[in-house]
Amino acid sequence: MKEARLSSSEQPKYMIRETQNELSSAWKFYLGIGPEKQALVVLDGFTTLPLSLARNCGHVVVYGLKKPEMALLQSLAVAKQISNYSCVNELDNLATQFDIIVLATTDKLQSDQKRMFEEIRKFVHAKTEIWMIVVNDFSLDRAKSLVYSIAKRVKRESGELKQEEKAVRMQFTRQALMRLRDARNYMHSIGCRPFAEVGLMPSMKRLRLARPMKDDRMESLNGVALNRIQRLTVGEIAIGATPSRSNQSFLERILREIPECGLKNGRLHNYRVSSSGKVLLFASYRGRGAAREVIIKLPLNEFSQYRLQLNHDILDYLAQSTQIGDSRAAYFPRPLCSGSFERQPLFVEDILPGKSGDQLAISKKDRERIYHEIFSFWLSLQQSLARTYYLDAPAFNKMIHKPLDRLFALFHKMDAAGAVQDRIRDLLQQSFLEKQISLSLIHGDFSLKNIILDASLLTLQGIVDWDLAHKASFPILDLFHFFVRAQRGSYKKSPLEMLWRMIEKPEAHPEFHQFLKLYCEAFGIDRRSLPAYVILYWIQRISAHLGTMKVLDKKFMKRNYYDALKLFDKHFFSAIENVT
Repeated sequence: MKEARLSSSEQPKYMIRETQNELSSAWKFYLGIGPEKQALVVLDGFTTLPLSLARNCGHVVVYGLKKPEMALLQSLAVAKQISNYSCVNELDNLATQFDIIVLATTDKLQSDQKRMFEEIRKFVHAKTEIWMIVVNDFSLDRAKSLVYSIAKRVKRESGELKQEEKAVRMQFTRQALMRLRDARNYMHSIGCRPFAEVGLMPSMKRLRLARPMKDDRMESLNGVALNRIQRLTVGEIAIGATPSRSNQSFLERILREIPECGLKNGRLHNYRVSSSGKVLLFASYRGRGAAREVIIKLPLNEFSQYRLQLNHDILDYLAQSTQIGDSRAAYFPRPLCSGSFERQPLFVEDILPGKSGDQLAISKKDRERIYHEIFSFWLSLQQSLARTYYLDAPAFNKMIHKPLDRLFALFHKMDAAGAVQDRIRDLLQQSFLEKQISLSLIHGDFSLKNIILDASLLTLQGIVDWDLAHKASFPILDLFHFFVRAQRGSYKKSPLEMLWRMIEKPEAHPEFHQFLKLYCEAFGIDRRSLPAYVILYWIQRISAHLGTMKVLDKKFMKRNYYDALKLFDKHFFSAIENVT
């Protein structure tokens, strides 16, 4: 079955996501990976899967890449400081047997591919796990892709569409994978018995969930296995087989016991993949008392690990703070442990009951009540933690000037934009340098997606995801972000334009202005200085992405950086034309 290729505009975005977040490897914890394991990965296109496996295995051998793809993999390995891998052009020279073999091959087996499949047999020992990524013939998404690919082929044959071959082939985006039936037949032909099938949803290109369709090893996974209806949403399937008996998977071992947390006998409820590059395991562990519901966060890359560590540190601060008190501390997840499990970084915390606010249907009447409950709690907590600081030159440079310079240094400075940048510095100095400022805890991503509500009563249950939080920052930034994200289409429009429109038109946004007045009174903010606070919000939002490849996305940067400069020029300063 053919799969539609990525368009020319989608290809760079997929490359950015894949190299930054390593999402194609997010299902790897179903494998029997471990620090002592040797792995072979057979590909016909570029993917970060081999490097991600190298983080958890002793050594990884990669076969099937062309020179441009090898060069890209090597550059990425240097950047990510991964050295325990090697690329080979021939399988004949390999004399070792592998503990894990991953095959991601196309459905059209040429003579050299058939020979390669026969050669794989000599690398298999009694406990080798062979995993193949295959297409799900019953996927609804695949049916649409088939129609799309036929239409493209008709255009290509009629001369209306010409597409050049890319120097770097992207795995899982351009080749048609093997079918499940053919993969099973191949595994049986080399004496291996399939023992597990993992559904990858909606597809490897946009992986969000990895759920077992069957797993003979783990009884604790039976409750989370996909039913027949859910299997229609599966794009690809990872099928595992072994000659005799399978090893314990990483997932099975971590559910059995996490020594750092004192958790044993776990049961998996969900296996989610975050687009930022982390796996979220929702599980319950049985102890002497009632079962404990926890979330295990496994980062796939260094940046996600850094952010998860920040989240853990803030949760620990909230749990230990005497100013917050036990009653308010119950609204935050309790951190249980952080550390490493078989070289894999992990962070474990309690699960708050309820659902995130963005997943619930909220009427206008309920929305007003919910907003008042949220900010009654949050503003009160920020006030109790607030401290007055005098921003002398060193403090101003640390909090405002240096983050602003890092932001400006990242982008090409044109003359017109440079004039706006100078005026931004002047405005911030006039507003904050050598002034008394009230600072407090901020969440950094305060919006309904990170606010947990009771699904029935729509009452506040807690606040999650603290990886962008700061203990001493400008509290009004959380108010800005909450109401920006509450606007329809906020992820596709300039957040600064939306915010300034709300500030300029109080009659159209009465709820926002009601809480804006409360924040200005609580923290001594002169409304005439709101443009300076809007710029601080801009610095905060852009700075959150400086460690990622998001800044290579031209549309993202236009919406969040260049459009913001135009806004500042038009509304905050005297007119300067042609800001690009």
